[in-house]
Parts: sequence; structure tokens; C-alpha cells
Amino acid sequence: MRACSVPWRLHFGLWRPILLCATLSGCGASVAQTITLEQAIAGALASNANILVARSQLAATEATIQQQRGAFDTTLSVDGSRSRAVVPLRASDQAALAAAGVNLQAQQSDAAQARVALNHTFPNGMQAGLSATHNHLLDNTQTAGGVPAQSTGVIAFQLRVPLMRNGALATGAPLRAAQMEAEASRHELAQIASQTALGAALAYWDYLGKLERLAIARSGEQRGEGLLEELRKLVAADEVPRAELQLAQASLTERRSARIGAEQSVLEARRNLGRLLGLPAAEMMTLGAPETRFPQVPAESNAPPKAASVLQLAARAVQARPDMLALLKRRDVARLRMEAARHQEKPQLDLVLGATRNGLAEGARPWDAGASFSGGAAPGLSVGLNYQLVLGGNTAEGTTRLLAESVTALDIRSRELGYAVESAVETAAWAVNRAALQVTEAEKAVATYASSLDNERIKRRMGIATLIEVLNVEDRYNAALLAAVQARQGYASAIAQFRYEAALLVTPTGDGYQARLQDLVQLPAEMRN
Repeated sequence: MRACSVPWRLHFGLWRPILLCATLSGCGASVAQTITLEQAIAGALASNANILVARSQLAATEATIQQQRGAFDTTLSVDGSRSRAVVPLRASDQAALAAAGVNLQAQQSDAAQARVALNHTFPNGMQAGLSATHNHLLDNTQTAGGVPAQSTGVIAFQLRVPLMRNGALATGAPLRAAQMEAEASRHELAQIASQTALGAALAYWDYLGKLERLAIARSGEQRGEGLLEELRKLVAADEVPRAELQLAQASLTERRSARIGAEQSVLEARRNLGRLLGLPAAEMMTLGAPETRFPQVPAESNAPPKAASVLQLAARAVQARPDMLALLKRRDVARLRMEAARHQEKPQLDLVLGATRNGLAEGARPWDAGASFSGGAAPGLSVGLNYQLVLGGNTAEGTTRLLAESVTALDIRSRELGYAVESAVETAAWAVNRAALQVTEAEKAVATYASSLDNERIKRRMGIATLIEVLNVEDRYNAALLAAVQARQGYASAIAQFRYEAALLVTPTGDGYQARLQDLVQLPAEMRN
């Protein structure tokens, strides 16, 4: 009886690119259509729905700033009127006029008025108003007495100065709050960009990992098919027992099931990456194959991260993380609104200053407004105080208390987020180190099992090992290959996660953000300094 022999020897570093290309062809993706990690992240930062929504929200906050500036726009008002009033005269008045040679039964007054006013509120709470009013009056009873039509012009200026309430803090608070909200939205956009880049990197590595797992599953299935075919020939030649056919068939069925599951996993990973890139459903299935490979583990990665460097990175991350900056800015907004509300609890006391100049033109026509302003007396001046006190003050005090509680809550959230960021940076730094160690050990296991499998096959040819022993070792070898892929994916993902936690993943560029490819495929230098 002669032991069957399937001649192969595949090493992890040699078979992976070849099998991956074959796998991509079998999944319907063109090998020429590839996508790099840098392209995936750039596409996500440009088209991801979360990024687009965040940009829209930022534009909305900028529109709010413009809206709040409207409170300090100058208001121009123009109005005019013309009227005629006819009032019957008393008999005594008619008799008096008749004695003077005037026959009138009613008094007729023709009045015209035109007014132009400018009003402006300043950010410090002061209010200024300037108006010019032209009046014209023609009265038949006065005309009968020798008094011509009267045209008057009044120029008035008023300045209201708040002394206790409605000052700069309260009046300017809505605009300053809107500006600070816009800054917070910019930080939130940066945070969403960082999260999007992280999600794209993790989805890309997952896509690559699923393809490599599928390549392993297909290779195992092909070896199983070859083994079964050779055993059939040997059974037909009565060189091995028929029972070994059943064992080989069972092994092949198991491997075929694993391959089917791996194919489905590839489709799901491709769809997840396509969604992050903002691709429509029709384009997701044509997404190119990954071109960027898993990062190699350098020898120095076995050294643990330096504690001092990790602490510095954690402290820097607390100061630089966009989510922390956004939260602190919103806390500042709440404090500003609280102080403005507290200011409104005071009584209102305004100083009112005014100046008025009156002009008179007799006999001028109604539309001759210039004549009424051309001459006049010296300006008149006025000064006054306006005091107002709300008894009880429940509205203002309640608003202050409400905003104070918001400040307290944001203080707590910012403190807890700071703790979380520091802890996440430290954890992520150690995760990179341990992931690198896992890759090293997993690759050692692959090499060891490859050698063991060769030995088992030699022993089977010598008749001192059974088929089931060979299949068991081969299954362990396949498991080691899968574990190595998982370890490499974990290492790549740990680098991306570390850079995200340490606020080192994306950098602003123009009106967008970018992530450098070299930062995601090598051990972070920040951990070694």
C-alpha cells in the first residue's frame, strides 16, 4: 500500500499575494482596479455623509452669526402723511370774523408731515437715534388773521446709555455666543473627520483581512480537492482503503463551507467600506481591491512604549483632541450666557441724553422742506434718568440658575472626557506594542506549523502517520495562517486607533482634512521618542 502524496509547500510570505489576486478574480473584482488606504481615507473625508452633515451644521452656525449681527444693524424709517380737518365755527367766532370782513362758516386745516429717522444699537448696549421731522400747516382762520402757512423742521438726537442692565455683557452676548458656537462646530467637524478617517482605515484593513482569509480558505479547499482526487485514483488502484475517501470528503466539505462563509464576509466588508466612502449601492460591488498591504512589524516594536512619552502624548491629546476643544468651547458659551443672565437680574437704570434743533419757515409751500430746516434757534439740550425694577425677579433668577446647572454639567463632562482621553492614549499605546508582539508570535507559529506539516507528510509517505494526523496538522496550519492575518490586521488597526486617540490621525489642509499614509503603516515614532 502506498501513501498518497500531494506535493506542495507554501510559505506565508510567498503565497499571500498570489492567492489574493486569485481570490479577487473569483469575487468579481478586477485585479487592475485597486484602492490604496490613502485613497480610501481621502474618499471618506470628501464624501462621507457624516462629514457632509457636519459641514452643513457649521454653515448653519455661521449663518446664526450673521443673524445675530442683525441686532446691530442701523434701522432707517421714513413716514409721511397729509390730512385736512374741517371743524364748524361757533356763531360768535363767525361774527368776529365777519366784523373783520371775512365770511367763514368752518375752520379748515391742511397739515402735512414727513419724517426720516435712523436708529442704531451698539454692542456695548448704547442706543442712538437721529430724526428729522418736517411739518406744514395751513389754517384758513389764521390766514384770515394775516398769519401765513407755517412750516417747521425739527432735528432731534437721543442717546440712551445703560448704567446697570442691558450693558455690553447682555447686549453683545448673543453675537459672541454665536461666534463661539461656530468655533465649537469647527472642532466638532474636525472630530468627525478624525472619526471618519479612523472608520475608513479600520474598514479598509477589515476588507483586506477578509480577502486574505478568503485566500486561505480557497487554498485549503483546492488542496482538499487535489487530495480527494488523488485518493480516488489510489482507491481505484487498491493502494489505500476506501475509508480514507470519506475522511478526505468530510475535510473538503468543511473547507468548502469555510470558503463560502469567507466569500460572504468579503462582500460585507466591501459594502462597509463603500458606505464609509459614500458610494451608492451600484458602485460598492465594483470597489477596487486593496493595494496597501498590512504594515510590517519592525524589530524595535518589541520594546514597550516609554512611559514618559506616553504621558506627554496623553497630556497633549487632552489639549488637542477636537472633541475636548468642542466641549470646552460649549462650556464657555454656557458660562457667557449665565453671566449675561446674571447681569439681567440688576435693575434697569438708563441715562438719556438729547439734543433738539427747531426751525421755522412762514409762507413756504408744503413740499419745500429745506426752508423749514435752513433757519432756527440754538439747539435745546435734555438729560434724564430712567429707572425700572422688576419686583420678584423670578424670570431672570430662574434663567441664571438653569444656565448655571448647564455650566456645572459641562464642567463634569469635560473633566471626565479628559480622564477618558488620557486613559485611551495609554491603552492604545500598549495595544500597538502587544499587537506587534502578537504578529511576531503568529508568524512564528505559521513557520512552525508549516515545518510540522511537511514532517507529517513525510511520515505518511513512510507509513508511520495516518491521513487524519496529516489533516489535523494541516487544519492547525490553516488556523495559524488565519491567526496571523488577524494579528496583522490587529496591528494595523491598533496604529490607526492610537493615532486617533492621540489626536495625530488627521491634519487640516485648506478647507478639509487629510491623513498621511506613512503614519498608518509604520510604528508611531511618537512612542519611541
